[in-house]
Amino acid sequence: MRIVVSYAREDRPVATELVHTLTEFGHEPWSDAGAHSGGRWWDEILAQIRGCDLLLVVMSPALPASKACALERQYAFALRRHVLPAVVAPISMQGLPSDLVQIHMLDYTRRDAAAAARLFQAIRALPPVPPLPRELPRPPAPPLSYLNDIADRLNRLPGDLNVQHEIVTGLMTGLSSDDPDERSTAAELARIFLNHPQRMQEPAERAAAALGRAPGGPRGPAPGGPGLGPGHGPPTPATPATPAPAARSRTVMVLAWIGGAAVALVLLVVLLANLGGTGPTPPDGMIPTVPQQATTTVVGGDVATALVDQLRAEGIPADYASCFGLTVAVGATTSCEVSAAGGVYPVTVRVTGTDGVNVTAFEWYG
Repeated sequence: MRIVVSYAREDRPVATELVHTLTEFGHEPWSDAGAHSGGRWWDEILAQIRGCDLLLVVMSPALPASKACALERQYAFALRRHVLPAVVAPISMQGLPSDLVQIHMLDYTRRDAAAAARLFQAIRALPPVPPLPRELPRPPAPPLSYLNDIADRLNRLPGDLNVQHEIVTGLMTGLSSDDPDERSTAAELARIFLNHPQRMQEPAERAAAALGRAPGGPRGPAPGGPGLGPGHGPPTPATPATPAPAARSRTVMVLAWIGGAAVALVLLVVLLANLGGTGPTPPDGMIPTVPQQATTTVVGGDVATALVDQLRAEGIPADYASCFGLTVAVGATTSCEVSAAGGVYPVTVRVTGTDGVNVTAFEWYG
């Protein structure tokens, strides 16, 4: 049976586990296994739902807030596909989406052999899937379409102050959303904007402040850092002159200077001690240009998380990676952007092994 696994971002580990279990049962499961953003990503999900027999919904307290999951169910119902909710964590019946209230739910909270057997029997008991409607329903728009538009604009960020303020206003909307997928995507885009060499001072200050108020705090360089050259934003106003203080004893001034220097030296020693295990900062050229091999199971085509793990294993303190889709086929390649130590580095990923469903090995290089 062809099965699409629908899940909220927080339930990705459970979704990955379900994909493996369903594969062992002999089914053909599919999961996007990536961030809920991007028009091409959304087109692929809708195509998979049209071609599936069953939409398996991962039920947890995170599900009601996911706009993407709601649209996936809406489309599956309109296409007359089977929908089976699998409860993986305790959830209040009062908080359930209305379209799932009347559907029998499978208890998968323990995720043991007995739960796997119940899942197998529930799928086996489903009747044959009805044919698709003669006239297909209109596909729903991507759930985060305005953020997709912002991502496109960041790829060719103009040096226009008003446009950059518009971008930041959109990011602020996403950062304050109730949808965790929306907040996460907006935070990632805000960090890309803060790392962009064409960002301007005022919009960067607004973006940094909004990101600082969001859960997790800022993850980008402070506005006004590298990349803000002449002409980027208004000039910093001159600090008004401060009247000279009353004359002091030269001895008092010398002692105060020595005391301040001693305190600064102590703070510097403490700071260096605390930073001792944070790893190296990657200057340009630190990411290897010779292909590095990685053997790991990557569900679907999402290699971003696995790539970050590989970079960190090489001593490169990567914060996150954005990859732009990867076909599960030997020889397929994709381009990624890696954020590390305040910089953005291009990385190419090439598939070197698959099990027919997932990527099992890949190589990466700068």
